[in-house]
Amino acid sequence: MTDTAEVAKKAASAGLILTIGTAKLAKYGLNFTSGLTKCFLGGAENLTEQLVGKGLKLGIGAYLLSQSEKVVNWGFDKLIAAQKSLKGKLR
Repeated sequence: MTDTAEVAKKAASAGLILTIGTAKLAKYGLNFTSGLTKCFLGGAENLTEQLVGKGLKLGIGAYLLSQSEKVVNWGFDKLIAAQKSLKGKLR
């Protein structure tokens, strides 16, 4: 027979598996959205250059998008690592 501690451990493990999967999906979803945004902004920039001509390019938006993408990926990687560590301790 299983006791309450075993059931709680299995439930916690299943919950962590679910949250790890959710965190990975969120990370990849944000990366996909970021890629689409970069594609859209690149197309808009090319269209503007064709219509108006080459002007002053600061690149601040691209830099901020790139840096925020790095921060989000770092945060999700740390979150997933912490969840995996907790899952390992439950075993």
